Amino acid sequence: MSKNTSMEIARMAWLATVLVALITALLLALSGYTGYAGLGVAVAASAAINLPRRGPGEPATQAAPEPRDPDG
Repeated sequence: MSKNTSMEIARMAWLATVLVALITALLLALSGYTGYAGLGVAVAASAAINLPRRGPGEPATQAAPEPRDPDG
């Protein structure tokens, strides 16, 4: 498995975690459990920190620089 694929899987897993936490927070808020809803939002924010960041058009991984020739 390439590094690019593993990075995309990790990104999808963290994104799923954020979405589940936000949905849970919404359901708790609608049920009147505002304190627990706030906790769900905090969990979602904490999970969102772990999302790998990429700029627009930037590849998922950066290629390592080519080693320099010590003689040239």
